Amino acid sequence: MARRSVQWIGVVGGFGLGLVACGSSASPGADEPAAAPAVEWIELPAPPLGPRSHVVGVWSGREVFFVGGDTFMCPPGADCGAPDEPLLADGAAFDPGPGSWRAIAQAPVAFSWASTALIDDDIYFLVPGTPGRPGAERAFLRYSIGADAWQELPAPAGELGWYHLVAAAGTVVAYSNSDEGGERPDLVYDPDSGVWAELPEDPLSPGFDRTMVWSPPHLYLFGHELVPNPGSAEPTLTRAARLDPGTGGWERLPDSEILGTGPWFVEDQIMVNPDLGGADGGEVDNWGRRYPNGGVFDTASATWSELPTAPAGANHAAGVLGARSALISSTSGWLLDLATGAWVELPALPEPTADTQRPIVTAGADAVVFGGARWDGSDGELLGDAWIWRSGRTT
Repeated sequence: MARRSVQWIGVVGGFGLGLVACGSSASPGADEPAAAPAVEWIELPAPPLGPRSHVVGVWSGREVFFVGGDTFMCPPGADCGAPDEPLLADGAAFDPGPGSWRAIAQAPVAFSWASTALIDDDIYFLVPGTPGRPGAERAFLRYSIGADAWQELPAPAGELGWYHLVAAAGTVVAYSNSDEGGERPDLVYDPDSGVWAELPEDPLSPGFDRTMVWSPPHLYLFGHELVPNPGSAEPTLTRAARLDPGTGGWERLPDSEILGTGPWFVEDQIMVNPDLGGADGGEVDNWGRRYPNGGVFDTASATWSELPTAPAGANHAAGVLGARSALISSTSGWLLDLATGAWVELPALPEPTADTQRPIVTAGADAVVFGGARWDGSDGELLGDAWIWRSGRTT
């Protein structure tokens, strides 16, 4: 099924991260000592929200917003039916500067998962809905920070669970994360007109693990080609293309030699996927060499390069540290410091048991955690505490 193509013309500069390029210093070798560990996590004052898991967190550039969540607990690996208790719709904002919390207005729809995008003073939430849960409806919401007010907007048609949001050139883009089961159009929402339209058709053949990233002045698309038995006879490598919002034209970019399609950290003209590890296809369908999961893409030259070598024993990436911002997706692991090209270890959040699930939000160059769930065998506990890790970078 071909996507209908319409021109997308917008004003570039509505959203993005201001960052710096990769440092040129030598990266540490596998046998060289790692950089000094970063500071420890600090427990925050009690939030004005009750314990919960699956809370949705968003960084506004000044505050971290936590909205919604779930109080139902299903043991890891168990097949639990839809519970009767409703999801949550309350929320709170945390200001890392003074370390203070404030309650915010309750959302008009309860949810425990949503894709989000930030444009100026507004946060957009695309909520796919949860069949069988009371009040857990599909919705497209806008929260205005200054007014502390919610508005329910017209939602795009189709199953919203396939779509993820990204802010680009002052608009909200909803892209399908996979063409499995049939292609779905990528969409764009204009906040001024309140109208959804289809993005111009991209130059890549149908794919899966599709990810879109805004790096001014282009919207980038990464994904894997949708083929029978992907990754069997040959590696499924990441493909790329970029869209110019001003002209509505796509440009096909060179294919990578990496296996991962995200997450991506954007810093000026550098995009980094910090995912450590890789694969060689195994014994049966060996690919002849090992391909890494992560890598670096230079948007100015449209060229790919490898990640700096990680220290021996470093097998889990927690994210990337830039000059004024970061991407932190785990409460422990290794961070690639772009200022030095070295990997630094993020201290683990202190937990009494290893089986703990924690929502984490990058706040500038810091990381904030609130809530989650902890398991000791089949016994579960909802968490309501909050923590911060401060990188020391000026945001």
